Amino acid sequence: MSIPKESLELLNDINGYAVPGSIAVLMGSTGAGKTTLMDVIAGRKPGGKIAGKIMLNGYEASDLAIRRCTGYCEQMDVYSEAATIREALAFSSFLRQDASISYAKKYDLIDECIEILGLEDITK
Repeated sequence: MSIPKESLELLNDINGYAVPGSIAVLMGSTGAGKTTLMDVIAGRKPGGKIAGKIMLNGYEASDLAIRRCTGYCEQMDVYSEAATIREALAFSSFLRQDASISYAKKYDLIDECIEILGLEDITK
């Protein structure tokens, strides 16, 4: 005899926006659904039923568009505690960017990221 699984709604009526060129922070208590929401946005929730739309610049966003214009820092660090900010960004940069992009270009992008985030004073 099989018992039908109950449908469980994990997120409901979620709306929000991020200002272009800014950093957005998602905060809430334990179990509030922050990780679930970010996993859905990032396309990391393969199971279950997902309804609704993710809009990007007024258009429904594809998974590729979302991956290209967002960064997702999970709550568990994968970096060495001894790593500098520049080293942590380099680690992520070299993992995420295509191998065809030169080291020099990757380091230029790291410097650009540091500048955009206003971290120049603490990365020298």
